[in-house]
Amino acid sequence: MEGNVFNRLNQEIEDLAKEKLSKMSNDEIDEKAKKYKNNLTRVYTIFGVLSAIIFISFFCCLPLITEGEPIGTGVLAFCIVIAIAITSLFPILLFIDISKEPKELALRMLKKEMESEVINKINETQVNIVDSNFILSKTIDIMANGWSSTKLLIDNENKKFIYQNGKSYSKTYKFSDLINYEVYENGHSKVKGRAGSALIGGAFFGLGGLIVGSSMSRNIDEKCNQLKLIIRLNDIDNPQIVINYIDNADLDKSSKSYRNMKENLQSVCSMLEYMLNEKTLEQSYVIKQGNQPTVKSNKEQLQELKEMLDDGLITQEDFEQKKKQILGL
Repeated sequence: MEGNVFNRLNQEIEDLAKEKLSKMSNDEIDEKAKKYKNNLTRVYTIFGVLSAIIFISFFCCLPLITEGEPIGTGVLAFCIVIAIAITSLFPILLFIDISKEPKELALRMLKKEMESEVINKINETQVNIVDSNFILSKTIDIMANGWSSTKLLIDNENKKFIYQNGKSYSKTYKFSDLINYEVYENGHSKVKGRAGSALIGGAFFGLGGLIVGSSMSRNIDEKCNQLKLIIRLNDIDNPQIVINYIDNADLDKSSKSYRNMKENLQSVCSMLEYMLNEKTLEQSYVIKQGNQPTVKSNKEQLQELKEMLDDGLITQEDFEQKKKQILGL
């Protein structure tokens, strides 16, 4: 199935590029072909230089590898021939590629330029297939482990979200379907977020002002071999989404990669906090008795709103906005 999707994607890019090429003048085609040649020359040059550096380093290290023992003439000649063959392969491939017709080179350049445009278009189409009423207002990129593009797609107007992993999309969830979330590092719970309470374990992100409590150990490990986020949902078919940031890898906590992942994880958790707070705000104004919801009095709503502000669940701006709505101002 995914292969068919991939083939359709390539075909759409090919068709659009050919259509655009047919409308271009000869000068425009030559310009595109020149741009493609320059890009191709740059890539092959980089690989050729890297290959040369690798083989030169290899020959320099031969005495260490052989521990000072003399190297046989046949072995040395074989290594030199292989080094020359591989290093000269890049100029040959470059010559073969750039000797093609300008139209073919221009078409390749157009296909490269249109890939991102078509992929974005297909993503939007796929979201509409999952939920035709979904209005995409924000996309949160997730630096998850693996090659697939992972995202949280947010519809703030209708209070809904979709989880995307590569070409796969979850069903649409309401903010109210979000039960809680939890961050685990090296098998230990570090951060918890749930509706109706402040962030627990915020020190993991350096958010001292948000700490209510934490069960995590005070010991600081130097390495991280596992970092994952679990999003728990009110869904019998899919009760949780597990997002692996780091899996079975010894990553130094002082490294830039670890810091980038942690910053990204913080932004994802902030969005989940936002969704949980929105859920709490909605639930605060209505008490369900049987099947008929009974709306609280203005005084009761304002009292609860003030308590939420004092507990740090909402900002002063949220408080003022909801206050005006309650009083009809």
